[in-house]
Amino acid sequence: MIRPTGITRGEIQPDVLYTFDRVKQLLNWGSTSLRRAREEGLPVSYKGRGGFVKGSDLIDHITSTGHSHRAFHPPKS
Repeated sequence: MIRPTGITRGEIQPDVLYTFDRVKQLLNWGSTSLRRAREEGLPVSYKGRGGFVKGSDLIDHITSTGHSHRAFHPPKS
C-alpha cells in the first residue's frame, strides 16, 4: 500500500496562509527562489519565529512577475 508523504503539490487557495516550507513544496521552489520573491515584494507576515504568505498575495506575485508563455525550442534532428 502506498502511503502519502504529506508533501504534495497542489492548488494555491487565495484565503489560506502558507508557511515558507509549504510555498516551496507547492511551487517546487528552493530557498533562493523564495528569497528572490520576497526581495521582489512578495508580502510576508511573521508570527513568532515563522513567516507566512497569504495565498492571494502569492497568486498576485506570480501573475505580476511571471511570464505568460515559455520559450519552446524544438529538438534538433
